[in-house]
Amino acid sequence: MKLSEEDCAKRRLVDREEIRLAVRLLKQHGYGDEEIAPQLSRFYYVDIDTLNEELAVELDRHLVAVAGQELRKVA
Repeated sequence: MKLSEEDCAKRRLVDREEIRLAVRLLKQHGYGDEEIAPQLSRFYYVDIDTLNEELAVELDRHLVAVAGQELRKVA
């Protein structure tokens, strides 16, 4: 059985919500920030600007959570 060209084509990953979900799933599976772009680009054409924005947002959320935990320990 011969595969058509469309069967081998990568999908585009450009929707912000889909990128956010992909970032969270990869982080839950132990991937670091520097590993996420290469992993996603294996299977998708990724909007790198949006991916970088989402990684920055995730980092900010993590820093706020860590700071909140540190404040609870001090108080």
